[in-house]
Amino acid sequence: MVVEVPFTGTVCNTTQPGFGEEVTGIGLSDNPAANALSPLTMDLKPGECKPYTGNYFPSIISAGDGTGAGRYFFADTITASGGTGAISKQVIATALGSVTCPICPDGLCTGQPLP
Repeated sequence: MVVEVPFTGTVCNTTQPGFGEEVTGIGLSDNPAANALSPLTMDLKPGECKPYTGNYFPSIISAGDGTGAGRYFFADTITASGGTGAISKQVIATALGSVTCPICPDGLCTGQPLP
């Protein structure tokens, strides 16, 4: 069996409009490496958020809590780095976000036979 894990998220410039600065050239990367990741780079104005999407085929799963079908988990980390402040010309610190997701959301697989 092959499992494809789709993911979505947002990257935000948390500075306030009128007080912060635009950040350009933010690069996105995924671990494990995404089969597809879009966009690979982005620019963000103060207060702006932009979405990203991707997917990957995991090679490792973590055993779940053992309470039923679908209780196995995949972990994914997105890293945003390399953005440069439009005014300060300083490179932003690397930011990352991780998530662990079940193969099936709770209630959809638990106790139910697979189709």
